[in-house]
Amino acid sequence: MRPHHARHRAFLLFALIALASGCDRYGATVPVAPAEAPPSVTFQIGDTQTSEHVFLMNSSIPGGFEDAVAQAGGSVVHSIGAIGIVVTTGLSDAAAQDLARGNGQVERDLSLQWVPSPSDVEASSIEYNGVAAESHNPATAAFFVSHQWNMRQIEAQKAWAAGARAPGVRVAILDTGLDDKHLDQAGLIDMAASRAFTPSISPVPGPPWRDDHFHGTHVGGIVVANGFGVSGVAPHATLIAVKVLNASGSGTFGNIIAGIIYATDVGADVINMSLGATLPKNASGGGQ
Repeated sequence: MRPHHARHRAFLLFALIALASGCDRYGATVPVAPAEAPPSVTFQIGDTQTSEHVFLMNSSIPGGFEDAVAQAGGSVVHSIGAIGIVVTTGLSDAAAQDLARGNGQVERDLSLQWVPSPSDVEASSIEYNGVAAESHNPATAAFFVSHQWNMRQIEAQKAWAAGARAPGVRVAILDTGLDDKHLDQAGLIDMAASRAFTPSISPVPGPPWRDDHFHGTHVGGIVVANGFGVSGVAPHATLIAVKVLNASGSGTFGNIIAGIIYATDVGADVINMSLGATLPKNASGGGQ
């Protein structure tokens, strides 16, 4: 295995462990719960299991592996040779274990709630109605800049005054997608590079990566915005939508892994994953 492949694999393992443990659904660190846990646990791993399996090969993906998957009754969803990962669907657990034997490790993929569901948070949006997107002075953004305490907390105004506005920087948002019709994001998204790993249910016509939730658009607006309503911390950067979560804010490890690799392949300078999920260890299978 080449050194940079090993770094990719180590980074992915660290990132996904950090995402799935020790975080609440808003992505913040959660303190350890008191020892007196409720006697009954309603969370069951089986409720989150998918029909997909994630294979981590010992080195490279074996030749003919896709054919072997097909012969076992499944199909390949993602094949990521750079890090030796294959995601399949339609296999039984026994068939997946047989295919992994001697080649690597395999686990059934999970679909977790990574961001709040729409019912958890009330959100409103404004549609883009042909107003030309243009570079702006983030310090004078309309409407809400005076209320953006987060920008003041990191002293973003000093960076703006010094001219640090990130022109040419490409930021991939791995989330529920981006709203290409939003007044503050129109013209700031690399439409050609954006991609959906889970399709949008937003009405067509529209790109398959269009936000059908709200969280991805919210996160993207913290990074960059046209300044009509809010200002982004890097107002002249370019966003890339990498939709890995569905309309309820849920998604699989396989899609998130594939999204990370895709973002690097299309030249993202920064990958943002404002994701957090709870996987209780006292649930059935949670300690494995």
